[in-house]
Amino acid sequence: MSDMLEIVKEKYYEYKIWIFIILFILAAITYCAYSHQTKEVPQTSLSSSIASTSDVKKSESDDKNSSIVMVDVKGAVKKPGVYNITSFARVQTAIAQAGGTLEEADMQQVNLAQKLTDGQIVYVPMRGETSSAPVNNGSTSAVTTTDNEVINLNTATVVEL
Repeated sequence: MSDMLEIVKEKYYEYKIWIFIILFILAAITYCAYSHQTKEVPQTSLSSSIASTSDVKKSESDDKNSSIVMVDVKGAVKKPGVYNITSFARVQTAIAQAGGTLEEADMQQVNLAQKLTDGQIVYVPMRGETSSAPVNNGSTSAVTTTDNEVINLNTATVVEL
């Protein structure tokens, strides 16, 4: 009996490193499989998105009470689409949920600290791209003119408009 126990101990010490490596690999696979899962809202056709008036009113009241906002992430991101994000999140979170930016992204034009609002479009431009891309920061107070001068609609005079 003790001879058999000694043989088992020897085999254990001999294969101990392989046992730990296998356990580590299994743990890493399990972690990767269950972590960093994002919820992407599938895009639907126009005909399937038409709803009755009562359904629209119900969803609008639900949106006011919920703490989730829907944000459309476009441009130089890996997985553009519509994402459900907590209402206190920032643009940086929306871009992260879209898989991050492409190498060609011009992050100098993006305010990563901006708060998100429901229905907002987050557009990440490519390098060298002008501001003529579809940009909606959730605010309609600024418009770009032909001289690339930004005018605040709330404080602009008739001449500036």
